[in-house]
Amino acid sequence: MKRLILFFILFSLSFLSNLSSVDAIAMTPGKVVYEYVPGKVVEGSFSILNRGSNPIKVEVGKLGELENYTTILTPLEFDIPGYSSYEIKFRLRMPERLEKPGKHLTYISAVEKVSEGTGGIIVRTGVMFTIVVEIPYPGKYAEITRFDVPNVKLNQPVNFEIEVRNLGTENTTVSGIIDIFDVGKNKVGTVETESRFVVTKGSTLLRAVWDTKGIDPGNYIAVANIDYGGSKTVNSTRRFKIGYLHIDINNIVYNDSMVGEITKMLVMVQSFWNDEVTNVYATLELIDENGEIKMKSKSPSVDIKPWRKHTLEIYLDTHGLPPGEYRGKVILHYGENGKTTTREIKINILQPFTWILYLLGVIIIIGIVSGIFSYKKLKGRGRK
Repeated sequence: MKRLILFFILFSLSFLSNLSSVDAIAMTPGKVVYEYVPGKVVEGSFSILNRGSNPIKVEVGKLGELENYTTILTPLEFDIPGYSSYEIKFRLRMPERLEKPGKHLTYISAVEKVSEGTGGIIVRTGVMFTIVVEIPYPGKYAEITRFDVPNVKLNQPVNFEIEVRNLGTENTTVSGIIDIFDVGKNKVGTVETESRFVVTKGSTLLRAVWDTKGIDPGNYIAVANIDYGGSKTVNSTRRFKIGYLHIDINNIVYNDSMVGEITKMLVMVQSFWNDEVTNVYATLELIDENGEIKMKSKSPSVDIKPWRKHTLEIYLDTHGLPPGEYRGKVILHYGENGKTTTREIKINILQPFTWILYLLGVIIIIGIVSGIFSYKKLKGRGRK
């Protein structure tokens, strides 16, 4: 139960740490790594940053495997003025006996405290500093500590970078193969990294380049398999994008409307992405000659399959609108980051009486033309 509670706390703090990117509190650096030496005493520090203009109150705590061996040397509560920082110092006394190989983690948390109107205190956001104590694994052992895969433009090469750390007691040679898959789990490419020698407790950087010419834009998955020690491997997975997410507006079908009518507009779109795009919808803005938006309307949301076409329906309600020519702006909304595609059209809204006059005029013109044609035909017969 204690381990479960600890996991929940760590998860919550990690989540809050991610939220800190949009709040005032931040931290630098994020962690420190020490090699295990029985009984060794080390001291370190990190800074809490207040990125906002208002002062904040911060509370510091510790938790983790070696929390009883960790001492916080600064006050556990303090204030940070706006746009300022505060240095937190700590001391770690390593246990005399710590046999399990690998990483032993301890955390120092720093959470912002906000006073409520009732005088109570609630925790708002927080960050978490990680202290890592490493014990080498016997023999050969490696871990991937970083796998960088950038998003690229269409036909631009992808530069992979893999940082590998030797956590074993023996020197070793590492090399890697990177397989690339599309969203349907079909392998679309494979590249190999160079081979590098890395000493125990050391790190190295493996690089590879993938040529994306002829590859469709969309989401992809890179799986790195790193070989060390001959028959031992470690792997890591990253997602990345080629090109940019785009849905185009192919056509807009509509008719001029009369005042007081509700008419339907068809917005025909096409996806140029290799994955399904969810929550796609279109909006219509009707803008008068003064640039004022007189009406807004929205289509139902749909999910569009890869490369597919779809037709969205928007209803134009002209009740209460004066007749005239309007500028219509159709905006297609899609993607998690609020991407849009926009097209402008002209829409005429007519008075019903205008339509009647127009219809009568057409009828009269047709009647006149028919009469002239009939007269000429009869006159020709008479001459015969």
